[in-house]
Amino acid sequence: MLVLVIAGGCLALTTWFLYRELYHFTSETPVELSVREVKPGEYEGLEKKLDQFNQGPDATSEITLTADDLNLFMAGNPDHSRFAKYTHVDIVQDAVVLEVSIPLDDVHQLAKRILPGRYFNGSVGVNVSLVGGQLVGFVSSATVKGEPVPDTLLAGLKGENIFKRTRFSPKLQEFLSRARSLEVRDGKVIIRA
Repeated sequence: MLVLVIAGGCLALTTWFLYRELYHFTSETPVELSVREVKPGEYEGLEKKLDQFNQGPDATSEITLTADDLNLFMAGNPDHSRFAKYTHVDIVQDAVVLEVSIPLDDVHQLAKRILPGRYFNGSVGVNVSLVGGQLVGFVSSATVKGEPVPDTLLAGLKGENIFKRTRFSPKLQEFLSRARSLEVRDGKVIIRA
């Protein structure tokens, strides 16, 4: 009986600690992110660049994308525009950094039950690569209000591909399947066929 009481106490203490930590690193309100304005013809120019990588005798074997290109792609593509309101992409040296304001209700059923109506507002470092024509991203770090999120809270995310459940448009999926490698270097994403 004493073992059950001790185990129950440890479980309750752990649950309280995790709740307190999650509550501390979330907010009741979203933050306003910089959403990329799409000027007439701008998105079409980016699509043309992507199309040249994908097809025909004019196909290129390498394409370089900036953070602005990635934000334009999200904002200008109806299949991906919902990401633009939650995420702003930045590339710092050799790392992709996402400024995010994500409603926990959209993340996971458990998060929705534990902390309904709260938002994760912060910066998330992501290691991005291609594996078999699929975009793969793993969280490497996160900060909220300049404070690092503890590894105990990130442990579940660090081992899971954040793009695993993402449904990309057929055009983007075709683009990724043609690519052989993806490298983040000097503030740019370099994709090779």
